[in-house]
Amino acid sequence: MDFITTEVKGLSEVEAKLKGLSLKLATRSVRKAVGAGLVVLADEVRSRTPVETGLLKSSVAGTIRVSPKEGGAVGVVSFGPQGYVARLVEFGHRTRAKSETGKSKKSGAIIGHVPPHPFMRPAFDASKERAVEAFTNTLKTEVESNS
Repeated sequence: MDFITTEVKGLSEVEAKLKGLSLKLATRSVRKAVGAGLVVLADEVRSRTPVETGLLKSSVAGTIRVSPKEGGAVGVVSFGPQGYVARLVEFGHRTRAKSETGKSKKSGAIIGHVPPHPFMRPAFDASKERAVEAFTNTLKTEVESNS
């Protein structure tokens, strides 16, 4: 799985106030801020996801993990069990001959190629600044309201 890491700088005052909160309040504030950024990213990915059956688009989901002791948080937009389909669409793939039962055979002859249809990276590129802004604004609001 590929990850893109973003570090937000210039929030030293907010960081100082965040450290002054209880661990529970600080964790909740960071989780809410990461969630705000994740919503922006997930919405953009969803809007750019190609639709054939709708299954891929409906599987877009976000997860958040906050590690207070390590001082970080991770937000991930994924497609759950449909992740392999998203990867095939994003990067393209070869097609193989099918067996008599209609299923592709791993050992079947390569009969074609489905070209890439990038949508995940363009979605990230189009929304990353808005996501960071949503994260920053939410974190500032949370810290101020809990200080």
